[in-house]
Amino acid sequence: IQFEQDVARCDFLIYFDVSDEIMTERLVKRGETSDRIDDNEEAVQKRLVTFHQETQPILGYYGKQGKLITIDTNRKPDEIFEDVSYELGKIVKQQPVVRPKDPALDKLKNKKIIFVVGGPGSGKGTQCERIVQRYGYTHLSTG
Repeated sequence: IQFEQDVARCDFLIYFDVSDEIMTERLVKRGETSDRIDDNEEAVQKRLVTFHQETQPILGYYGKQGKLITIDTNRKPDEIFEDVSYELGKIVKQQPVVRPKDPALDKLKNKKIIFVVGGPGSGKGTQCERIVQRYGYTHLSTG
């Protein structure tokens, strides 16, 4: 994993697992009120193919290391966040903190690095906002 080679190890990965049908439904509905041109059914299907191709190896990698937490996001945001909070509570207490590989990244010292992964429309943004509010983490989105 390039991030771990260049920056620091990932403490764990939270994967928001949701069916392609629900992701499509959520994104198409969002497209009705957003200015996003990629929230239409054809574009969503292409995004889902790319997501699955790019994400499966990462899930396998972290799964083998015992660092993968899978959360069913085919539910309401409050129900999902209960599971997220429970899992974060277990993990944050157990694991040692990150040690950056590059001295220029010293600001990461004593910080946990968590990846949140899920398909488009899986609820990553909503849940990350809640994680930031409750735990004070910094949220960096890749898209």
